[in-house]
Amino acid sequence: MFGNGFLRENGDEPSRLWVHAVARLTDEQLANGLANLGNDGLTFPPNLSQFVFACKREKEQRPWANQPKQIEDHRPRGRMSRKEWTEKNAQ
Repeated sequence: MFGNGFLRENGDEPSRLWVHAVARLTDEQLANGLANLGNDGLTFPPNLSQFVFACKREKEQRPWANQPKQIEDHRPRGRMSRKEWTEKNAQ
C-alpha cells in the first residue's frame, strides 16, 4: 500500500514492537485497519500507533452503502429490460 516508503522507514523486517502489536489484533481488525488507512488519504507510511488506531476504530461508514443494489427502471414502456433481452438473446 505504501511501497518503498514503508521499507525505508521501517526496514525489511518488522521490529519486535510491530510483531507484538500486530499479533494482538484479530484478522477482522487487520482488514478493518487496512481499509481505514486507505480511506485516510495518508501520503506516508503509518507509524505503529497510527496503524493500531486504524485497526481498532470502526470501519468508515459510507452513506451509499445501504442503498438498494437494484436501480429502478425509468425507461419508457415498450422497451425490453436488460434481463429480458439477455434471456431472449442468450441462445
